[in-house]
Amino acid sequence: MSEIRDKVLYSKEPYTLDPGQERIIFKLLDLIQAELRETGDRDWILDCTTENSVRISHILGRSIKVASGLTRLGFKPGDTLHTAYSTCLDFYWPIFGAWLCGGVVSVGDPGLSASNLKSQIQDTHAKIIVCEVESCSKFLEANQSLLSAEQASNILVLDLEPWQPIPEGTSSFRSLYEDQGDQCPDRASLPGYIPKEPVVIHWTSGTTGSPKGVVMSQEYLHFQMRQSKLPEKTIGLASNTFFHAGSFLLSLDGGIRNKFSIHFIQPKHTTVESIFRFIEKYKPMFFMCGANDFVQLASSDLAKFDLSSVNVIMPAGNKIAKSAATRMKEKFPNLKFVYQFYGSTEVGGVSGSFTVENMGALREGVQTYIRDQKTGEKLGVGEVGEIMAKTPTMMIHYLNRQDESRELLDEEGFAHMGDLGYYDENGILHYKERIKEMIKIGNYWIGPAEFEDNLENIPGVVEAVVWQSMNKETDNYYIHGAVTLQASSGLNPEKILELANKDVEVKRRIDGTIHIINNMPHNPQGKKLRRTVRQMFE
Repeated sequence: MSEIRDKVLYSKEPYTLDPGQERIIFKLLDLIQAELRETGDRDWILDCTTENSVRISHILGRSIKVASGLTRLGFKPGDTLHTAYSTCLDFYWPIFGAWLCGGVVSVGDPGLSASNLKSQIQDTHAKIIVCEVESCSKFLEANQSLLSAEQASNILVLDLEPWQPIPEGTSSFRSLYEDQGDQCPDRASLPGYIPKEPVVIHWTSGTTGSPKGVVMSQEYLHFQMRQSKLPEKTIGLASNTFFHAGSFLLSLDGGIRNKFSIHFIQPKHTTVESIFRFIEKYKPMFFMCGANDFVQLASSDLAKFDLSSVNVIMPAGNKIAKSAATRMKEKFPNLKFVYQFYGSTEVGGVSGSFTVENMGALREGVQTYIRDQKTGEKLGVGEVGEIMAKTPTMMIHYLNRQDESRELLDEEGFAHMGDLGYYDENGILHYKERIKEMIKIGNYWIGPAEFEDNLENIPGVVEAVVWQSMNKETDNYYIHGAVTLQASSGLNPEKILELANKDVEVKRRIDGTIHIINNMPHNPQGKKLRRTVRQMFE
C-alpha cells in the first residue's frame, strides 16, 4: 500500500542507499570475490541450448583482460562503447571491460536499420562498437556514412574467433580474451564515485519514432542491487533479450547480488516447446519472459511437460490480461503468483504487483499522482487521468534531446508516463490504457486493450490487436482487429466478430474487419506492434 497526501501517493518504504558507495563495477566484482571465498564457485549465466555456462570465477579475470585490450585500443574514462548483439554468454564482457576503463556503455538492439544505427553512433559518440557478425555489414555501412570525426575508431565482432574470416574493416572482439591484462586501469586511477555520472545508455523501443537514448547513472545501478525475497542459489529462466533494461539488470541484481543462476534461451531458439522443455530440464523457480511469450504459453495446447518447479513468472513489456494469467495458473501447478512491474525505461520501476488485477503499491522512494489531461490538476481516488511518477531511478536525460528531456517532466519533477490510470483508497495503482493508442467513439475515449482482452477471451484466440481507421468515402470510423489463433480453434473472422460483440454495448463493439494472421509482431521488449499490424492492412 501507499500513503496518500494531498492527492499524491508516497511509498511507505523509504529510499535508502548503502553509505560508502563506489563505482558499480567494483561493487559487483567485490560481491563475486566475497562469494567465492565464502561458498565457492557456481554458474552465473547458462545457455540452455548449448548447456555452456559462465561461472562466477570467470568474471574478474575475463573482465580485466577485456579492459586491458580496450585500453590498448585507446578507450579511456568517459568514452562510450556501443553494443548491439543478441543474448549470449559473451554478452557482459564488453560491458564489464568498458566499466573497468571508466567508460559508458550503450546497450542497443542489433535489429535496427542502418539509418537508426547511424543515429545511435552519432548520438553516443561511440569510440568502439561491438556487434555480431549478422549485423556487422549494417554497422560498417552506418559508420562509413559518417564524417571521419564522427566515426567509431573500431568495430569489433563479438561472435567470431580471431582465426575465422573477419569482415574487412572489423576485428574479433574475442582476441581481447588473450590480452595479458596489464593495461587494465586500477581503481585508484579512475574518478571516484559520482552518483549522477552516466554509466549505461538504454534505448526506448522506438514504437512512436526513432529510439531515444536514455542515460542512466551509477546511482541507478546501485539502487537496483537489492535483496530478493527468493532464496540464494535460486535457478531463474529468462527468455527476453538481455539488451532490454529489465533483463539487462537480471544478471546483475539476480545473478550477482542475489547469487541466482540465470539460465537463458537465445531469441532464435525461443519457442513454446523449448521454454516448456527447458523448464522441465533445469527446474527454475522463477521465469522472466516477454509479454508475448506469456500469452503464447498460456494459449498452448502442449501438456506433456513437468512445470512444477516454477513458483513465480515475471512478464515484461505489456499488461497481462486476466484470462491469460488464469490459463497460466492451470498449466503451472505450483505457480504462486504472476509478478508485474510497472515503470518505463526513463523512470525505472514505479510499482510492482503480485496480481494482474492492478499495478500494486509503489516501490521504495517513489511518488506518483494522477493528472487531469485538460487542466493539469491532481485527481483523487478513483478518478482516471495520466499517471505521473517520480522515482530514485529517473534517467539523467535523453541523449542529445534537451527539449524532449524537459518535456518529459512537469514543474515538480514528475515524469509523464503516457498511461491512463487511477489509484484506489489504499493507494494501489490501476492501469487503464496507453494515451496515444486510445480509440475515439463518439464522445468517448476507449483503450484498445479493452477490445483486445475481449477478443483474447474467446477460446482459440491467442493474441489480438485492434485499431481505428476512417472510411474516406463515408467519413465513418471503424474498429478493426487482427488475431492469431490456435491451430485447432476452428474460428473464422465472422465467428470471431459474433463472439466478440455478443452481449457488448454498441460503443464497445468491433464494427470493422477481423484479420487472421500467422504471427503477431512484437518489439524486443515483447510489446505488440499495433502500428505495424495496422500498416499491413492499410
